[in-house]
Amino acid sequence: MGGEETVSFQQGEGHLIFTTGGRTLASKVVEAQFPAYEKVVAVSGDKKVTVGREVMQSAIRRVSLLSSERGRAVRLSLDDGRLEVSASSPELGEARESVPLEYAGESVEIGFNAQYLLDFLGVVGTDEVALEVKDAESQGLLRPVGEDGGDYRYVVMPMRF
Repeated sequence: MGGEETVSFQQGEGHLIFTTGGRTLASKVVEAQFPAYEKVVAVSGDKKVTVGREVMQSAIRRVSLLSSERGRAVRLSLDDGRLEVSASSPELGEARESVPLEYAGESVEIGFNAQYLLDFLGVVGTDEVALEVKDAESQGLLRPVGEDGGDYRYVVMPMRF
């Protein structure tokens, strides 16, 4: 809507209907409990790093070429001073790429679907992103770093590798 258009609203049996300027939007009302997303999003990882968006995006793109087609899994290994991105496939072999960064915490390895990471990195509007992980079984949390990025979180569930 642009300007001062009037919106009419109706509530029907199991539906919400909005009408404005010759357009109608109908939405079904779901009678169920929404998943407790706060439990997933609120838990932050104790291993936090900031990495350049383009550097990480390029590394994941190159390494994921050798990931298996079925899962497109890449492994992120966080260790002293580096983030290693790796993938392997029985047919094609293995690829590894190391991204230098400031980190001096406990080591952790976690697997993610490469396409999910690339989706976030392709649309985030900042030069740097923050990555928070806890362990190999917990979600990863990605956020834009900087004033232009807004305040949102991108949650990625891990994969076994």
